[in-house]
Amino acid sequence: MNSTKTNSKTHLINTAYRLFLSKSYNSTSTSLICDEASINKGTFYHFFPSKAALLIACLELHADILAGQMTEISGQDISAIEKIEKLKEIPREIAASSMSESGKVEGCLLGNIALELSTIDDQIHTAITHCAYKVIKAIQLTLEHYKTENNIAMDTASAAEVMFSMMQGGILLSKLENNPEKVVTVLKTLPEALKTYQ
Repeated sequence: MNSTKTNSKTHLINTAYRLFLSKSYNSTSTSLICDEASINKGTFYHFFPSKAALLIACLELHADILAGQMTEISGQDISAIEKIEKLKEIPREIAASSMSESGKVEGCLLGNIALELSTIDDQIHTAITHCAYKVIKAIQLTLEHYKTENNIAMDTASAAEVMFSMMQGGILLSKLENNPEKVVTVLKTLPEALKTYQ
């Protein structure tokens, strides 16, 4: 694929991501995506066979970014507890970023789409699950460091699922209250939650 086509496809994904996040999947038509991206429907269908396929590309991009950030943190030369504190900042940054861009907390695409579509569309449910566990496995890297550093027994896979769930729950409450700092309040209880898996 040449650079022009790559740039057009990336622009389409980024445009759709913004619309799906701010308006929801069902409220975002293919026509609106094309209008916002300044492309015709022929170009849209050249890259994606359906709106669902474009959504899955958006979910995968979002998960790759989150997992990349978390994996980078796990590799830093700092203590495991400092890594956990940095991981806790990511959902607050997600909430704060949308607040600064649109004036409201719009949530996280993974969480939003899971609530909207995961019980309705099997293809999207599979994609959401795959993307969520990509992020969970990235969280688990830091929890493995925490386990080793503190010489404790810990079910890091289950603990990572709980940490991911608390992050998503915090973002949801931030969205409901339109307050990016709400996620910080939710994650204050994370150390106690992690002790359950030791």
